[in-house]
Amino acid sequence: MERRITDWGGSIVAFLAVLLVNYLSNAIPIGGLTQKDISDKYSSLFTPDAFTFAIWGVIYTFLAAFVIYQALPAQRNNVLVAKVSQFFIISCIANIAWIFSWHYELLPLSLLVMIGILLSLIAIYRTLGAAGSPVTLGQRVFLYLPFSLYVAWITVATMANISILQSAYDWNAIGLDALNWTLLKLAVVAAVSVLVVLMRSDMAYGLVIAWAAFGISSKQVDTPAVAGSATVLMITMIFLVTFVGVRSLLQRR
Repeated sequence: MERRITDWGGSIVAFLAVLLVNYLSNAIPIGGLTQKDISDKYSSLFTPDAFTFAIWGVIYTFLAAFVIYQALPAQRNNVLVAKVSQFFIISCIANIAWIFSWHYELLPLSLLVMIGILLSLIAIYRTLGAAGSPVTLGQRVFLYLPFSLYVAWITVATMANISILQSAYDWNAIGLDALNWTLLKLAVVAAVSVLVVLMRSDMAYGLVIAWAAFGISSKQVDTPAVAGSATVLMITMIFLVTFVGVRSLLQRR
């Protein structure tokens, strides 16, 4: 059954809307504050250094590649692409909602929306996982890789969003201070990342986590416990990515 234009065309429109709103959010800026202004205003020990956010350029480049790929005539009958596109449109709508809630400093709402983005990406990731390994280079580069990068970064961004909300409301439950909360979040990210990299052989996911950990360690250099833990996470991810890469090469022989 051929995909409807509202499916593949909807993905194009939704993605272009995300790019436009992202541009306007800093050009106007929406709410009178740029994303960096708000991040600086509500800094936390989990916040990575500013250079780390350059990864958005990589993520959006690969998402653009996916949007073009899913709209090709050859993919009009692809059931897997159709399922992914549906969740992708949801993630784009949530992305736009997050930008507005963030710029108007509706921090609790921004966290809920961020979780919505994460859940939609997890749905995509699970859908791709259930379909098995990519069988062509095109699938690997234009379908699987974009969402490995995206879901990894949003995993980190969700933790950062939680940290900023805690910082804004000075909320530290279960007897943990900001430092111990940060260490706990790093441990959660580490546990999830180790499982994903090893079970899914997802090197892209591991590299994104390593990059984020490097950004956190660079930003939090004055807090040795956080910088050290983030560095350990970075090294662990690099080791696991190398291990998975070598394992994959040996299995092909």
